Amino acid sequence: MPQAPAGITRIVAVGTDLYLTAESDRHPGLTSIHRYRNGRFTFIATTEASQLLLTSFRGRAYFRLQSGLWYVNGRELVPVAGSPIDILALTVFGQELYIVHHDSEVCAISSYRGSSFTRLDGVPADGPFEFAALDEALYIRTRRHVYVWARSTFSLASNGRFTGLVAYNGVLYAKAYGTSKLGVLDRTGFSELANTPPLSGEINIVRGGLYFLDRAGRLHTHRTAAPPLRASIG
Repeated sequence: MPQAPAGITRIVAVGTDLYLTAESDRHPGLTSIHRYRNGRFTFIATTEASQLLLTSFRGRAYFRLQSGLWYVNGRELVPVAGSPIDILALTVFGQELYIVHHDSEVCAISSYRGSSFTRLDGVPADGPFEFAALDEALYIRTRRHVYVWARSTFSLASNGRFTGLVAYNGVLYAKAYGTSKLGVLDRTGFSELANTPPLSGEINIVRGGLYFLDRAGRLHTHRTAAPPLRASIG
């Protein structure tokens, strides 16, 4: 097995290739991009970003830099024309790439179909932080609430306050503010999962289940063969 880069922070699949970001061993504090193809790792570039947002969209690996959205073309980094700058989050939903970014000191969301950017109207004013795509809707976590973007309209999905949000296996999972407990968010509200400790850090999705750390640094998993609840909200 070839030697993988140290300090890997994110991996995405693009076709048969894997693209990885890692803490740069050549330039501390920066991030390097690598490709894994046919059993070999190839170094592509080092960027000025300390944390890259990396995602796969339409057969390319896209990521954000301070100057906006870029993609990998072979061993070159190519800027996307017309991209917003100061990007906070990326996610793919349907046939579009959604981007949370700052615009005139407010948070905005723009969609990208591969040729141009469209700014969405009615974005929640309290600042989008996180996306979760489920069924035919896109859920957006802000500082105070969870909103849903469906049929070209924003609406309130939950007035609860959360510090984490992921969709997995047909269920919307959330990390409660204050207690840091993991639970399910659906049309009836938020229900904490039994026998799970308070979380420390993010909710991670790995094939077969959710993984998270408790406050003592121990790794836990929540596995589900079938969705316990459907997360149809609104």
